Amino acid sequence: MVETPVRLPHVRSEAAQMIRFLAGSDKLMVVKREDENGKIIEYMDFHTAVNWFFDHLDAGASSEDDLLGDVLRSEQELVAVGDLRMALNEVLGVDYPIYLDAEYVQTDRWKQVVASAKHVLSVLS
Repeated sequence: MVETPVRLPHVRSEAAQMIRFLAGSDKLMVVKREDENGKIIEYMDFHTAVNWFFDHLDAGASSEDDLLGDVLRSEQELVAVGDLRMALNEVLGVDYPIYLDAEYVQTDRWKQVVASAKHVLSVLS
């Protein structure tokens, strides 16, 4: 199968990173890496991932046609991202947690976010 190139491969790469975080957020709720001097070189949490997702992959912010050519390669990817958007909207419509904790990530609502994110990752591969 020939993969369709995207116009913004760096955004696609960032999208995969954010979605990977959401897919594993039921087990790892914050990612923090420091260099040898203790300077933070990577920090990822719920707010970072969710804000990035809605800023870059929310079809309300840009047209689906733009997403399809700029970041996403297929209609299947577009549908999977839309399903993840709906799962996140359902969670955020009920409550917006200040941070993810071990209890919150076990709720049925958050499990649906994790399942949707895992599905998106399988489609993006």
